[in-house]
Amino acid sequence: MSLLPDLRTLMFAHGVFLLSAAIGFFTAAWCLRQFHSLLLWAISCLLMGGGTLLLALRGYVAPEVSILLGNYLVITACAVLVLAIARDFSSPIPRCRLLALLVIATGGVSAGYYFLPNTDLRLFFSAGVCGVMLIDAARLSWQKLHEPEMTGVLLGILLPLVLLVVGCLLIGALAMMRFLGGVPLVEDHVGGAIFQFGWLRLGAGLLIMLSLQGLYFSVILFVALRLNMRLRHEVQHDPLTGLYNRRMFEDVATHERARWLRGGDPFAVLFIDLDHFKWINDGHGHAAGDEVLRTIASLLRRQLREADVIARFGGEEFCVLMPGQSAQNAAEIAERLCHAVADLCIQWQGQSIRLSVSIGVALPQGSVETLESVLARADQALYAAKQGGRNRVVLQAA
Repeated sequence: MSLLPDLRTLMFAHGVFLLSAAIGFFTAAWCLRQFHSLLLWAISCLLMGGGTLLLALRGYVAPEVSILLGNYLVITACAVLVLAIARDFSSPIPRCRLLALLVIATGGVSAGYYFLPNTDLRLFFSAGVCGVMLIDAARLSWQKLHEPEMTGVLLGILLPLVLLVVGCLLIGALAMMRFLGGVPLVEDHVGGAIFQFGWLRLGAGLLIMLSLQGLYFSVILFVALRLNMRLRHEVQHDPLTGLYNRRMFEDVATHERARWLRGGDPFAVLFIDLDHFKWINDGHGHAAGDEVLRTIASLLRRQLREADVIARFGGEEFCVLMPGQSAQNAAEIAERLCHAVADLCIQWQGQSIRLSVSIGVALPQGSVETLESVLARADQALYAAKQGGRNRVVLQAA
């Protein structure tokens, strides 16, 4: 007895696996509703599993159900899979072409059943056209490979997609060659030729099934990575302004101090406080105060370098770490920020809101000074700026 399972058994097991995986995808789609693509993946997995199961049952159920409905489900599953990839990557997809391929595939299968009954012809339209359809999904995955944090998982999506395309096109090409070559089909039942043994056909079938399973597993990892990145962003950033929060700022500043101690360039710390912010909240409402904070955050991003680390420390207080800046340069930049804020005029519900900031500047005095000490001196300089009349810069000389 041969230990090699036949294609029908493999397809049946594959269909059952995909149906069970679909339950997990639907559960994940319900629990993680912010990931809208999960529902599309669940639908694709369900359709693919159901269609594969029906294809494996040909000879045991009505041909219209096994052949037509089974192929329709698999073809539709491929189209939904392409839409899921496009939704995951927030990329446009040529929907008209996708719809045209869907119509060609289903129409070809129908023609190969009703008008020109031939298993190879149906196989060409179902597998071959699905392979063409999936090329768009592989292209979108390739275009996203430049994102360094997700390269590994994206390769885990791209590789199964490429293998899936190769397997589908290979089966489609073999079927068309048999059809054009007039190879006679000997079938025990309608459509039974797909189960006839052949190493190339078995290999392509295994390639498709394993690629699909690998693809669905990679999608789970992709969603988990995106969820982890989102949670990490929420832990590290202020939700109102999108700037770093205090914890993240202190982590980055600690690394910058360590780099400086190893012989790097000095760094400067700016403490920035909005003057009379309480009056804005009391006079215009907290929504106006939030808009002011977002405006200041946007201004800081525009005025400072990409290498500078900007954070909201809390309330109306911001902090900036500027690597490679001398005391004079840091003071000049702080003065420029003061003038830029003073030039702002925020319109809120028909009223103009004018702003000003006070800024304290400090640089590390030596290798023995801790980061906490540098931040404390910048805070003292800020206090001196406020005591001196606000809307000014005070430098804590090193």
